[in-house]
Amino acid sequence: MELQLSGEVPGVTVGEGAIKVRSSVSEHYAQVTIERSEVAVCPEGHVLMAKFQYRSRSGRVEALTLFSGPTGVALELGGEGDLYTLHVFWESNFLTLEEREDHGLPQAAERFCFVFVPMAD
Repeated sequence: MELQLSGEVPGVTVGEGAIKVRSSVSEHYAQVTIERSEVAVCPEGHVLMAKFQYRSRSGRVEALTLFSGPTGVALELGGEGDLYTLHVFWESNFLTLEEREDHGLPQAAERFCFVFVPMAD
């Protein structure tokens, strides 16, 4: 299922066992946060990109990169088969131009926050 979003934000594709985020730029720095919460609260400076139903197959979520594999960013959700509402928040250019240049980062920098909110059975 392809979620249609404005041209200013990266696209989100929900696939079999995966949520894929396509960056708004080809070379970028991204910071990813994954959390479980009873209520989804939009992080400061972020916008809600997408919200959809997510069934946990393993009770665990892990962030991967396309070419490098596991990132070390993971979250234990709970039981297998649990149902969640997944909120995907996005923020672009959270660093100033000077901060990006100091760290050798491309002009565009992004943050993603994935918030899993348990749904009642």
